[in-house]
Amino acid sequence: MIKISVDLMGGDNSPHAILEAIQDFSNVHFLLHGLESVKSEIKNYKIISYDFFSCDIAINDNEKFGIREIEASSMYSAIDAVAKGAADAVVSGGSSGYYLLLCKRVLGLLESISRPALTTAIPTLKKPIIMMDLGANLSCSETDLVKFGMMGHSLARFWLDYENPNVKFVNVGEELGKGPALVRDAASQLSDTMPDVETGFVEPNFILDGDAHVVVTDGFTGNCLLKMSEGVAGFFRKSLKKAFLSSFLGRVLGYFAKNLLKENLVDPRDFNGAIWAGVNGCAIKSHGGSDAVAVRSAIKFAIKIAKKKDSLLNTLKSDLSKIL
Repeated sequence: MIKISVDLMGGDNSPHAILEAIQDFSNVHFLLHGLESVKSEIKNYKIISYDFFSCDIAINDNEKFGIREIEASSMYSAIDAVAKGAADAVVSGGSSGYYLLLCKRVLGLLESISRPALTTAIPTLKKPIIMMDLGANLSCSETDLVKFGMMGHSLARFWLDYENPNVKFVNVGEELGKGPALVRDAASQLSDTMPDVETGFVEPNFILDGDAHVVVTDGFTGNCLLKMSEGVAGFFRKSLKKAFLSSFLGRVLGYFAKNLLKENLVDPRDFNGAIWAGVNGCAIKSHGGSDAVAVRSAIKFAIKIAKKKDSLLNTLKSDLSKIL
């Protein structure tokens, strides 16, 4: 049985949204880490198989924590379960900064990796693609970007079943002479390192077309792109709702269009869950504002990765060895 370690205190809607999501999985054993006060609440949910681990601290972004406090936290306990082999993967919606710090400290990094990349799959007009880094590293070197591209190529094959995915770097143009030297040199180096892989550039407005299978950028740019896309999606939904409620005819059209829109519009909650690529273990980051639907998606992703975690880590190590 797959074992998933969960930080019950991570996220704005913890622990209730997390517990609500967990009860939907009957073939998974959960290792639940949280404050002692949470233990009594678990019985209100139909969770089939679990162990509870009491912790003294709930990590959040609004406070600074010392080493001893961090090691007494639910996040540390959840990650440590993976390090000790008690769990196959860990899921947390807590502070990204502390989560990455603890993953590096407790699980360690793959050889040659000094900067893990927060990596997720995003929907496009064709099929989902890999995008990284989404905020782990505000600035990156040329070598960092190359390693991101290599890990992204591995993840696209393993996670999304691309046979030989291309790797594109976010740039202001697709032409070879466009953009900063850092991005141009990274694309050139990746092409030299992996000559059988199509490399190049993609402009932000074409990312969602789906022609680029792996999209690579630094964490600052990636996080801005992600949040901008979330904002645009929210703007579109609100504008559509406003239009349908603006008149009697709009309300009638909205009534008939409701099911059609529900079937065809992408729900971003279905794509919740990002992996710390480069960490020597399966650590999944759930969005801090996730509701039960989004948390459920993150857990599904964790289960999928956990089932083949050894194969994934070996693939990443093998591909990264080309640049050592």
